Amino acid sequence: YFNVVFNIIDIDGFIIKDKKIIIVEIKEKSPNKNKKSPDNKQFWFYGWDTRRILWYAFIQRKIGLDILYTVRQTNNRREKEFIKWDSIFLNDFLKVVSWHKSIDGGGGEGTLIAPYNHFKSLDQVLSKYNFQGKTYD
Repeated sequence: YFNVVFNIIDIDGFIIKDKKIIIVEIKEKSPNKNKKSPDNKQFWFYGWDTRRILWYAFIQRKIGLDILYTVRQTNNRREKEFIKWDSIFLNDFLKVVSWHKSIDGGGGEGTLIAPYNHFKSLDQVLSKYNFQGKTYD
């Protein structure tokens, strides 16, 4: 007899055009910044919870859809003024992630980090798939 606990992870959205479907993970946050050089974007990064990365990697492998991690970048946690959409595909995130360093995430879980300069605007990322149009905040 086994007790099984399921921790269902939601899917935030889908982008669909013609017969192309992309699964989207959406977060709202500011990039993490280096305290010594807060204006130097070379030291900025975003994190992604490891349990969510593993879930999305499993889904991607099982059904073959691309996974897009999209961040609604805001000025800070308090005001949450929209700045822009930062995006990266799961496979690209995994290529640049810091495997030797993780941080505690918002839920007290492990979070892997990737340099901010590897994220692109949502329009740039979607143009790879000939998704064209205006993105909104």
